[in-house]
Amino acid sequence: RMTMIDTADRPYFYGADLVDTARAIPASPPDFNLTHAGTARTWRGTLDLLGPIANPRITNQTNGVYVECLVTVAATKHLIVDLDAFTAANDGVGAGGSIRHAGDARWLVLEPGVNAIRVTGTAMTGATALTTTLKTPYGA
Repeated sequence: RMTMIDTADRPYFYGADLVDTARAIPASPPDFNLTHAGTARTWRGTLDLLGPIANPRITNQTNGVYVECLVTVAATKHLIVDLDAFTAANDGVGAGGSIRHAGDARWLVLEPGVNAIRVTGTAMTGATALTTTLKTPYGA
């Protein structure tokens, strides 16, 4: 008899979180690299977008997976996207129903090594920023 094993049951060890703090997003589309030091794919973490920005999309160009939230984030307000819990909050108000994603069942996935990230959106200014926090799994 075969049984399915959920990925949450895999024997991962976790290193220090990958934290990319307050990366300025002055215009669309900025491209940058995030280096995932682990040995297994990761999708557990949060994206914190500081407004102003409208309809932000974060794309991992390395694997084609993206997540976007069809909302307007006001200046000085935060859109928090929890990639593991599949939730989003725009200035504390639930925005999970405004999420679209493609390329994987998970909202955003980083591969081990260097990942080419692109952020797109509109209404961005020099104050717009993205803080990314991701778990760093090492597979057994």
